[in-house]
Amino acid sequence: MRHVFFLLIVCTPSGLSAQQSVVHKGRWEVGGQIRYGRSTFSPTTNPIQSTSGSDVRVFNLYPDIQYFVKEGLGIGLSMAYGRVKQLKTPIEGVSQSYAIGPKVAYYHKVTPALYPFVAARYKIERSKSETYKQEGYGYGGSVGILWMANEHVGLVLDAFSDRAFSPLSHDPDYHSSYKEQGLRFGFAIFLR
Repeated sequence: MRHVFFLLIVCTPSGLSAQQSVVHKGRWEVGGQIRYGRSTFSPTTNPIQSTSGSDVRVFNLYPDIQYFVKEGLGIGLSMAYGRVKQLKTPIEGVSQSYAIGPKVAYYHKVTPALYPFVAARYKIERSKSETYKQEGYGYGGSVGILWMANEHVGLVLDAFSDRAFSPLSHDPDYHSSYKEQGLRFGFAIFLR
């Protein structure tokens, strides 16, 4: 892994060598990430019912847009689409979720092509399946790296952790929570 990062730093694309930072004030970034992984789900905050849980496979898309208000500091809108398949209880089948909310990120320029970053986000979420409908909220954070292939296009890799909480619409005593952790891979397009 050290060798990969070394090659990314050394092999900075030639068009970037004299370029100013891509995360300068007034610049827009539009991008997205994809994730496929495994998550755990706790169906309730009620200790009597907390023995059941599930193991799921998750597919997520994370489009986002942000504006750099100053060098390295971006604020924007983060969205998510998720598709979840239950592994333990196939009766539940497949569920889908949608989320949207604000995000903030800070990028540090190491070379004209390499930008480590940290990000935080808050989201409002809605999910549904054949048997339930939920609305809730969540938050998360990530650390990652942006590697610019040229002046406008970059590749993103980040490690993230997200949590969400939601009551069932028809049963106010039932609250579920889930957490996801993993790696995401994506792209970023920078507009002037």
